[in-house]
Amino acid sequence: MKFKYQNELDFCLQHGSKMPQLNVPNDKESFRFVFAEEKQKNHIPPHKLHPNRLKQQIECGNIDISGFALSNLETSGQAITFYHYLQNVCKNASKVIGDSLSLGVLKNEDGMITPTDSHGHFDLYESDCCDLNATFKIIQPL
Repeated sequence: MKFKYQNELDFCLQHGSKMPQLNVPNDKESFRFVFAEEKQKNHIPPHKLHPNRLKQQIECGNIDISGFALSNLETSGQAITFYHYLQNVCKNASKVIGDSLSLGVLKNEDGMITPTDSHGHFDLYESDCCDLNATFKIIQPL
């Protein structure tokens, strides 16, 4: 499968990063933070949204490849809990990660996902044809 940010991932791999274990999503329900009004900022991985972070990691020689993946959570409860945690550590969370919670179903053609951690978080490495704007819908403001 070709990923949406394949060139960037290849660059990271050439500089010592390793891809995590990846699995197909198999119609997995997922929750993501999005912006209600600034939809052009939705579903963009951190390294694309904030290229200076990547530049700093390159300079340090320690690139976090997950910066080219999209964070997801398995349940709305886990998503809300995680959002409140992020608000406590980042006062501008609503401006950085979003102000609303969205729900969608990840299909196999959307890409590959990492195993879910103990907090319900997993990453999606999007396929080159993935468009989450077409499938994720806002379900509540945060």
